[in-house]
Amino acid sequence: MAHTIAAIEAELPSSEMNDLIDEILASSLRCLGLFSDGVHKIADLSLDKQPAPYYERWLSSSILYLQQQNVLASDLTFSRNVGTLADLWNEWEAKRSAWAANPNQQAQSTLLEVCLRALPGILSGKQRATDVMFPNSSMQLLEGIYRGNPQANYFNDALCETLSFCIEEQLQADRERKIRILEIGAGTGGTTATLLPLLQRFPVEEYCYTDVSKAFLMYGEKHFQPQFPALTTAIFDVSKPLNSQSIASNRYDFAIAANVLHATPNIRETLRNAKAALKNQGVLLLNEISAWSLFNHLTFGLLEGWWLYEDKAVRLPGSPGLAPEKWREILAEEGFESILFPAEEAHNFGQQIVAAVSNGWTRQRIVKHVPQQRSAGVESAAVKRPDAPATRNTRKVNGASPTAELTEQMSVDYTR
Repeated sequence: MAHTIAAIEAELPSSEMNDLIDEILASSLRCLGLFSDGVHKIADLSLDKQPAPYYERWLSSSILYLQQQNVLASDLTFSRNVGTLADLWNEWEAKRSAWAANPNQQAQSTLLEVCLRALPGILSGKQRATDVMFPNSSMQLLEGIYRGNPQANYFNDALCETLSFCIEEQLQADRERKIRILEIGAGTGGTTATLLPLLQRFPVEEYCYTDVSKAFLMYGEKHFQPQFPALTTAIFDVSKPLNSQSIASNRYDFAIAANVLHATPNIRETLRNAKAALKNQGVLLLNEISAWSLFNHLTFGLLEGWWLYEDKAVRLPGSPGLAPEKWREILAEEGFESILFPAEEAHNFGQQIVAAVSNGWTRQRIVKHVPQQRSAGVESAAVKRPDAPATRNTRKVNGASPTAELTEQMSVDYTR
């Protein structure tokens, strides 16, 4: 691969930066009124200081992390001296120029600082995390997170190489084959931008760019369709059955999802829905988080969607992500075969690439109300195994403005 593990290691935040972040987190929680006079959880706070209930899980995860870093003791007293929030931010200002000078860290450090500075306001209910991360419904703070830095580049490369290998294998068996690809939760196209140049040399009949928000579809049409005419767009929520949506079943050779599937309530239901879109022996390719990370916790973890998962037992502690061994277990249970982890040597960086082949059996919940306009081939049967091919292998906030509604849609998409 063009991008290496050594490049990722060279760009990791310094221990000095991490230590300061730990203290800013602890001091912010102290400003909320925690860790004093028996106030150790959200329910202990006065009603006027209590944030939304879903932050209880966020707080529990924060406390556990601070204990692991020896900032908090087991009795939730401070294990070391932690400065005032004002003093800590003065120290940050004195050191931030060195961190900001590294172009590969700018997007992450900027988003992290914005969220940390807003943390007291978010936790006290005075600010909405969506307004902080998507100011004026802008995606500017997020655009550099999933591309243009060594870690994103490394895992995008691994995804590209895996897809290229799989396509070539299919074409060797059937030179007349036309490839159809479904991208789930494409967002602003961080993965799309990497894949499309690679796909120019292959006979791609369709690249379906999907998301839950029309704003992202418009973005994809504007930025990618001109140079890749095979690109189509569609609204698609992978947490819901296909027979209630416009995506056809048994249609795609590949389904690709980058940092998406974990942001759904039930991972088994989600996999069944993604699998239903695949042909028999179609390939599911995932780029997913593989470990709890402080960066995710202090940024995306502040969004409500991060905590909407209902199957806590299969998720990472304090995170919607799944460990590699859990992905392997659940994929096998859901009828996927040949499960591989092409970037296994880099799992300790908190990310993973997963490849799995559908056995052709699909399970879908039947939804009574089906839209009138649907693409051909959508199945409403609960269980279906198609014939094998020739080759193997938003919610709206009450009274919210259109801008606020768009921001909510964006936050749902970016809880990943």
